[in-house]
Amino acid sequence: MKRSAKASARLLQEQLRARSARVSQEEFSGLLAETGRAINSSAAEELLQLVKKQGDFQPTIFHKNAVLHALTRDGRHANVLSTLRKMDRKRESDAVSYNIALASCGWQGDLTNAQHFINRMYFRKLTRCNVTYTHAIQACVRSGNHLQAKVFWDAMIEEGVTPTANTVNAMLSVYLNAQPLTDREKYRSMTQIFDYAIEVRRIQPLRETALLILRVIFPDKIVPFLQSLQDRHLDVALDWEIYKAAMMHANQSGKHHKIVLDILQLYMELRPTIDSTHVQPLLVKLFLSPRSTKEVVDVVWRRFCNSNDVLLFDTLLDQLAKAHLLQDVVELLNKMQRGLSPRSYRIALTLAVSMKDTAAEQRILELFSKRKVPKLNQNRRAFRFHCNVALDYMVNCGHVKAAHLYFDHMPVVHDQLAYGLLFRGYAQLDRPVASQRAIVLELLERMRSADLEPKTGTLCSVVKSLRHQPKLLMGFMRNLANMYPLDLDVYQCAMEVFRKEGMWREAIELCELMNSMGVAPNEKTNAKVLMACANGGEFKTAMEFIEHHVHDGLQQPNIRIFNAAIQVCAKTGHNDMAETLFEGLKAVGLSPTKKTFAWYMNALVNGGQLDKARQLINEMKEHNIPLDIAMYNRLLNGCMGTPSIAFEVLEELKDQHITPEVRTYNQVLGSMISSREVGLEAMESVLDELQQQNLTPTVGAFSMMMAKCLQMGKPQSAMKVWERMIHVEGIWPDTYCFSLYVQAWRRSLRRRPTEKHDVDDDAPSLQVVVEYLMDPKWKAQLQDERLYLEVFKLFVVLLERRNINLADDAHDLLVQMDANALDIVDATAVVMRLFNQENRPDEVAALYHRLQERRLKPSLSCYMEYLIALEAAERWIDSTNVFLEIRRTFGSALTVDKLSRTYMGRQYLRSNSINFKK
Repeated sequence: MKRSAKASARLLQEQLRARSARVSQEEFSGLLAETGRAINSSAAEELLQLVKKQGDFQPTIFHKNAVLHALTRDGRHANVLSTLRKMDRKRESDAVSYNIALASCGWQGDLTNAQHFINRMYFRKLTRCNVTYTHAIQACVRSGNHLQAKVFWDAMIEEGVTPTANTVNAMLSVYLNAQPLTDREKYRSMTQIFDYAIEVRRIQPLRETALLILRVIFPDKIVPFLQSLQDRHLDVALDWEIYKAAMMHANQSGKHHKIVLDILQLYMELRPTIDSTHVQPLLVKLFLSPRSTKEVVDVVWRRFCNSNDVLLFDTLLDQLAKAHLLQDVVELLNKMQRGLSPRSYRIALTLAVSMKDTAAEQRILELFSKRKVPKLNQNRRAFRFHCNVALDYMVNCGHVKAAHLYFDHMPVVHDQLAYGLLFRGYAQLDRPVASQRAIVLELLERMRSADLEPKTGTLCSVVKSLRHQPKLLMGFMRNLANMYPLDLDVYQCAMEVFRKEGMWREAIELCELMNSMGVAPNEKTNAKVLMACANGGEFKTAMEFIEHHVHDGLQQPNIRIFNAAIQVCAKTGHNDMAETLFEGLKAVGLSPTKKTFAWYMNALVNGGQLDKARQLINEMKEHNIPLDIAMYNRLLNGCMGTPSIAFEVLEELKDQHITPEVRTYNQVLGSMISSREVGLEAMESVLDELQQQNLTPTVGAFSMMMAKCLQMGKPQSAMKVWERMIHVEGIWPDTYCFSLYVQAWRRSLRRRPTEKHDVDDDAPSLQVVVEYLMDPKWKAQLQDERLYLEVFKLFVVLLERRNINLADDAHDLLVQMDANALDIVDATAVVMRLFNQENRPDEVAALYHRLQERRLKPSLSCYMEYLIALEAAERWIDSTNVFLEIRRTFGSALTVDKLSRTYMGRQYLRSNSINFKK
């Protein structure tokens, strides 16, 4: 949809709000028809209410169905259900209304309401069509309820409704997800539906239909299935996407290399005429094992080696490169006497650099540098263009080292574009390479020696590539300004670096350099100077800068400067000055923008002026600045500890037809943590509402609920929140969340059993905690030795509070921790203590010696546990030496509690009247 249509729709909506315009039924119908392109579902709902108030005409079922459709498209399933219920009560719904609601049920997997809507359609004698049953069957997909899907299917056939290809796809998807069924049962059921649709109903299957069958088919059935598609003269018989999926399925099913080749041969044999253009799409994004990849490439190469098809040859190289078959890539590169493009060398070189094979790099670069360049100027320009395209691809993929090697060995003279691309590659690196500054400066000098004047974009990339050493950037800018006439954009790039780093001195110095070079700083430049002051916490200098540039008349007052100044105040805590600036900009005739209100809102919220912040919302309405969820999120950020106000703000934004987002609900939850006004039930209701809005909660939401449970002294409830969280798809626990879970366990274990003889029966298993910690899917989030140590402390709590020693389990966890290359010293001390409690001194000694073998320095706790083990084994000479080493190494850290745990320590305390720390 064009921007003008969106603007027109928004303007009409604002005019209706202000009652300054009237809309006809035809205009209203046209506006609702653009829902999803010009307006969203919230705006559609509001328009419906505004038209009702206007009173010129009553919205029809068509209009209400349009709103219902908009809600469905936006995924607001709960609103779809409530809207249809209202329409149903007033008899304003029809078959289309129910079909739209069933579509929402299908997308959300809401089988219960899908059944209810089908029954309502029966009750109201509304016509049911294939769309009705297709959506009803789709509602069974998520749960895999094939029995209910079969009920819908049979009802459809019984009513004489003809299924479509989409209906068949929905039915196949249900069986694909049916958990109780075995793979063989799924295959049998799905092929029966497939055959019925083709042979009885004469349905032409879609590509997706065949792909669904291929997901459950057995490898030995793949080739006959593909052959049957051709025998039945189906439209998808020679669809290369189907053959590609078949090859990948056969490859993933085990050692079926021959079947992969059979599928490829069948694809080529079934075509009356076959050329390289038919095979190349089949190979693009084809993911096979290295062995299958090599065999497929060999077959295709033997068949089409004389075709001189550059695109096919590059695809073959790409396939080998994805399988990391570097030697095969180099061999194929040597074989390709014709048909080599700059892209071919790019594929090979990128692989060689990533695999750090210097010999292969040299061979590829040698071939590249010897590549014959076309003699005609037109062809030479085309070759240089393709070299630059390859260079651009490597830069965009982050392969800067390979790009630089490629650049150095290009068989054509470099142009400005080639230099610019390489500079952009270095500018995009998040982490600079070794000697990046020297490399960039050397390239700049080479460019200057070649009499190539860099363009503005190139110089901007040069500046950005030096952002990792911001302290050296100012000196470089002086030298660069003496070498080339710099545009304002180049200075802006340097100013952006100073802004992010909070380097306000350099920002002001750069302004002075610009003035000396005859480049006048504009309002954007001056605003960045102020933002550098904000990030550097320099309030006084920022105010002096404003005084110099605005009050002294060097620059006309503009809103960008005021916005930056208010940002300085918000970040430095000068909220009174923010208010002064906000009122001052209006005094000089400027109108506050959305950014002005945003930064002023931050200043008010940071200063705890919640009442003024809420009044600011009303002032935005007076200035006709559209409210959005970001502004309300800023307001909610100031509601910490005041959940009642947070709930009021939440209701207010809903009244404005603004859809809350996940962050909104998180901030409402955050307002409840430290408040005694509300309990856990209120937080659960907010979380339920979040999920009803088809939003996925973040791990932070569950962490806040767990923190609330622990604050209320309910560790068991915190564990239940954890269990609820891990069953939500797409949520991964972070370090803080898991530490709360461990804390809940620790508090639960510290509650002693009421009866002594119930200790063993009441023994909780820590295995569940260990399994969560070691779960491979959470490895990236939970690989932290501090978390492991917290879990080890649970073993100590279990020993001290429940008299249960799980030393072997703790030792197994220690082994896993060591395998993950984490620091094991403190955890080793815990395991040594558990072994000592079971009188297993040999295992304690083994752990101590393992630390020494690994050259890990034992902690004081490790030494003390080792000393206890030596005394238990009556190795008095060794224990004496260890005790002397402890005194020598940890003299000031020794306490009476630690010394009294060992025999030698107790003797030492008796014989020395020394004040030790307790």
